[in-house]
Amino acid sequence: RTIPKITIVNRTIERAKELQATIQKRRNERKDNNNTNNDCVLKVVALSDTNAIASALATADVVAATTNATTPLWKDDDDDETIQLKDGCLITGIGSYTPDMQEIPTSVANRSVVVIDTPEAIQVGDLKHLGTSLESAAANHPIHLAGHALVDPNRVLEARTSTGKNFVFYKAVGTAIQDVLTAHVVVKKAKDLGIGQEVDMS
Repeated sequence: RTIPKITIVNRTIERAKELQATIQKRRNERKDNNNTNNDCVLKVVALSDTNAIASALATADVVAATTNATTPLWKDDDDDETIQLKDGCLITGIGSYTPDMQEIPTSVANRSVVVIDTPEAIQVGDLKHLGTSLESAAANHPIHLAGHALVDPNRVLEARTSTGKNFVFYKAVGTAIQDVLTAHVVVKKAKDLGIGQEVDMS
């Protein structure tokens, strides 16, 4: 599936433009290698531009939050009807990892089927209002561990249908086993491509 448009949001527009330029450079390199999937529109928006943020959120199929914010990145749409996510939107949050950090508005979490990478993710600021543990939160809200969702992807879609939730919210705080498995894949790929440098750690 191709991605027709990406909106990069940042507190400082200059940093967003730097990322935009980096992505564009890599896309041009891929185009030079006869990769024709190069039609995605890249747009940058300052976090302070509330009208542009509202427009981007209203049309986004995927919203990815990757910050160390302590308050939600946009207003709770219970309080501001001008900011509404597209029904069916997938929200991913990988920035917050403590109870005092929060990227996603509380009402968005409440209207989502929640998928978490580890049970500890329920304790972060985005989700702590749902319960003090995975068991207590899951008693009142549709929550699934990512491992279970990967084994049976339909369970998330079925939960959204049966509960009438508007969105799917994937919340990750990171875990050592994910780091190890990711490193394994990267090293294997590097060896397959004949790149990288071996370091003697003895």
